[in-house]
Amino acid sequence: MSEEQNPAAEVKKKVDEDWKAAMRREKEKLAAKQKASAEQEEEAAGETDQMFLGFINQLVAQTMMDLGAMPHPASGQREVNLEQAKQMIEILRSLDRKTKKSQSKEEQDFFRQVLSELQMLFVQISQQAGEGAEQAGGDGGVGAPELGQGPQAEAPGPAAGTRGAVPGTGRKRRRG
Repeated sequence: MSEEQNPAAEVKKKVDEDWKAAMRREKEKLAAKQKASAEQEEEAAGETDQMFLGFINQLVAQTMMDLGAMPHPASGQREVNLEQAKQMIEILRSLDRKTKKSQSKEEQDFFRQVLSELQMLFVQISQQAGEGAEQAGGDGGVGAPELGQGPQAEAPGPAAGTRGAVPGTGRKRRRG
């Protein structure tokens, strides 16, 4: 018996074709959803996230307090904690690295500027703290050194042999 004469084969063929058409439509719907989702993620990656920048600003403010560049809000005093400042700079660098792919241009520029300024300030305060410790007889000084005072009023460049190094890490800066 041929397929033309067998009604069961004709029904099976029709069911298979219906199933294939349904699967093709489902596949197209899924592809469209995935494309829309990818476009939304791409758009979101290009947008500046104000909450994220606010969070980074809080970390920057804490680092500035640790460097003695800002008074502590509770005490009103400027206090230097170089180890804490160094750790906060490393946290900011890590956040920059980990979020690099999803950052907008504005966020990338913001990170670059903030990290550069904090690292230069860290070097300046470290040098002033070292000079203050020598002058004070090695007690390390209690308060924050006054910014812009002393023999090196401008922000110093990298020390000889440390061009491109990140303060306190022994690692080279990555250019990106």
